[in-house]
Amino acid sequence: MGPVLYICGMIRPALSVLALPLLICTAALAEPSRYALDRDRSRFAFDAAFGADRLTGTIPVASADVLLDLVQPPDSRISVTLNSRQAKANFPLATRALRGPGILNAGASPAITFQSREMAFNGSVGRVSGEITLRGQTRPIAFDARLYRQRGQEPDDLSRLSVRLTGHLNRSDFGADGWSGLVGDQVNLTILVRLTRAE
Repeated sequence: MGPVLYICGMIRPALSVLALPLLICTAALAEPSRYALDRDRSRFAFDAAFGADRLTGTIPVASADVLLDLVQPPDSRISVTLNSRQAKANFPLATRALRGPGILNAGASPAITFQSREMAFNGSVGRVSGEITLRGQTRPIAFDARLYRQRGQEPDDLSRLSVRLTGHLNRSDFGADGWSGLVGDQVNLTILVRLTRAE
């Protein structure tokens, strides 16, 4: 039998959407496991300065390819694709501008992708580094990561997990500099991916 990893820790989710148990205490499998995306319950959220307010919004998660190895985290892989044509902002007029050529250019670049390159975890908290492609331009990016057991599961049940990635980028690095007089350059990102282990 392979090594067993115990993840035990108090977790305080920052978003109300993560109404999950605060205690994760579970024995991980020694073999890497592939997980399927629960697309309806996964999301990508963003926010940026908008004058004295914040411009916030979401972009649907179109697909994800996830291989998790909780014994050897560097062997894990996460790939996420977003549908920029369905991006939404908290102001109706901003949604049209968001999808337009000055920002996401969704007509010409309908997909935003993230591909992990390095993963490191200490229990349920870690760091995921990789590359994000936006408007056809690829840049390095790093996310803080948290791994959650979903609500209602037994302590040793790894069949359903949630991965939350938080980071930021400068949109001007991708040529997304439209409305720069109104909207800040730094964009905060949160990717929440809900997963079910593939049989």
